[in-house]
Amino acid sequence: MNSRRGLSTTLLFVCKSCGYSSISMTSYVSQNGYDINTRLMYGMRCIGKGKCAARTFCAVMNLPPPPAKFERLNSFLCRALSSACSKSILKAVESADSRNDNSRNITVALDGTWEKRGHTSINGVITATSLDTGKVIDFECLCKCYFTCKNKKNDCKDCQKSYEGYTGGMESEGAIRMFQRSVSTRNVRYANILVMVTRKVFKNQ
Repeated sequence: MNSRRGLSTTLLFVCKSCGYSSISMTSYVSQNGYDINTRLMYGMRCIGKGKCAARTFCAVMNLPPPPAKFERLNSFLCRALSSACSKSILKAVESADSRNDNSRNITVALDGTWEKRGHTSINGVITATSLDTGKVIDFECLCKCYFTCKNKKNDCKDCQKSYEGYTGGMESEGAIRMFQRSVSTRNVRYANILVMVTRKVFKNQ
């Protein structure tokens, strides 16, 4: 072993007979770092965990510790996932359109989910799913508190807080936002909707 960067290791092979040496890496290297470290980060994010969980996982599996600058991959992953998400959703919209005799008026099912049970969560996601294909064609993420700028004295220029109000109202607010942008961003109109919410959710909308 010659050097290590997180889970990636550089191996040096030397022939005892002729002295020929060769260097090989255990992970593919991209412009954003080592592939195996990126995948570790992505895997942890997919299950809602971060660096502490990655460190525990590596220790239990008898692996090297995760990279020291673990969080620096956040922005890269966010950009990559956002791009993939946009392409997937546009394909889902076109699929729903073709299933609906090329009509831009489609039927969607709206549903919401929260980070925590009950109406105490500060994060929520509302989705619009095509009833013709069962694919998600739009979503809205709502956040009542952004921890990066929570303790700042001045206004945060990059604040991602996107909702004011009680948690139960996130579903109706997200639905309104998706309906308002359906034509401009998806080039379709949600003509019919299927919702599974209580009357209380929409009483003030």
